[in-house]
Amino acid sequence: MIADQHLNVLDPAEQPDHIKNDIIISVVFKLNGRNDSRFDKTKWQILKQFASEVICNEFGIQQRKQCSDVYRKFPLKYWEQNNGMLVPFQKLVQMFEEDDNYNDNWFENMPQNEQIYQSFEIGQSVGCEHYITGCELKCETCGEFYGCRRCHDDIVSDHKFPREKTQTIRCLFCQKEQPLSLKCEQCQRVLGCQTCSICKYVEYFTDDANLVYHCNGCKTCIIGTRELFIHCDTCGTCRSKKFHKTHQCQSVGDCCVCLGDLRDTKYVWFRLRCGHQIHESCYNSLLDQSQYKCPVCRKFLPIGEDIGIIGRHLQQINKLTVIYPDQAHTAVKVECWDCGNVFPQLEHPYRIYYCNKCKLFNCSIKDRFIDLQDYMAYLVIENPIERQNLPTPEYFKNYFINNIHDIQENQVISEVEQVLGFSIDNQNVDQLAILINQFPFHSFEEFKTCYEQLIQFQANQQNEDE
Repeated sequence: MIADQHLNVLDPAEQPDHIKNDIIISVVFKLNGRNDSRFDKTKWQILKQFASEVICNEFGIQQRKQCSDVYRKFPLKYWEQNNGMLVPFQKLVQMFEEDDNYNDNWFENMPQNEQIYQSFEIGQSVGCEHYITGCELKCETCGEFYGCRRCHDDIVSDHKFPREKTQTIRCLFCQKEQPLSLKCEQCQRVLGCQTCSICKYVEYFTDDANLVYHCNGCKTCIIGTRELFIHCDTCGTCRSKKFHKTHQCQSVGDCCVCLGDLRDTKYVWFRLRCGHQIHESCYNSLLDQSQYKCPVCRKFLPIGEDIGIIGRHLQQINKLTVIYPDQAHTAVKVECWDCGNVFPQLEHPYRIYYCNKCKLFNCSIKDRFIDLQDYMAYLVIENPIERQNLPTPEYFKNYFINNIHDIQENQVISEVEQVLGFSIDNQNVDQLAILINQFPFHSFEEFKTCYEQLIQFQANQQNEDE
């Protein structure tokens, strides 16, 4: 591998639009205050910035959405102990993932200014939709020039780009045809900072963004760190040494969402806990749509840090949702997609059911209208951690008290009942359940606004029915 880490992103200034591309710039930063928000850019102390990805047509929407995310990467002390400013960022990330001293919840109870974060911005460079590069490659089969071999293979159907035979490039800046090089022999413009003597590409990504090594087993260049990865001859892929001995061999196939071939993709992909394979962009797209099941086997989709984040999100929804009165006397049988556990529940308004065995909210209704006594017996025998909220006057009174803090606690119920125009009792639980589930509030003023919205909503529905 050849790499020069002192080059800047290829400058698109004063270049024609057809050779420019949009890129994602990674921003690595820390915070000053213990309670500073990582989403407040005015609080950022930027440590590193580098081009990390080109925005492509296929995943462009999801890539741009990613720029609103801010990720916790590792503790500040880990950065300092491992000379973070000098070590390539991606290598440090991989080292941390291999470190047995940290689990997925390492950041819990850790002050905000003791962590390292990564965010993203949109920038611009030069090249095609797949790579930052200052040149085009000549296909030795058809004799035409393309931004990269992937650009060629997206258009040409009767042959693949023979990358190992590449001999000639064409400078994007001055159009000079010349032998493969990282610098134009005519205009002296930098064309890239990385290439491979076997794969014959020319690209610009520093080691902070894109650690690459050539694997003879995979017969291609692999994103990763050679000393931390090992090739598996059985499944034909490179894997982290930490998981090499325990991984379940599985040949590389297609993304379970877009069905794109993962055998020769430049985009990040991984295996879900269930074993199915998925592009990172497709995975993020599912989470954005609140789809938390593998599209193939229905097992719990989230991995890594997302397991806890999504789990807590579903837990919060369950905590703030009350069973509708007409569902409180009819039980259903649900089945967990992860462990197969079958157990009774009351029908949840949002179909959220918690498996007490595998500790996941990943169940679906299997049978309806089972004996309510089965559900009551289940509560006694299993004593589940997560329970469903029954629509009782006591529940609603506690809900109002816990969610309204801008008036005196001993006045909450009387003030609420005055707005409602009725008492909080068994005769009015239907209306209260609809209010709480569909119009959440966190203050007395919000409650009044939400109740007005409910009344207007019901009036509109009645007019439509008439």
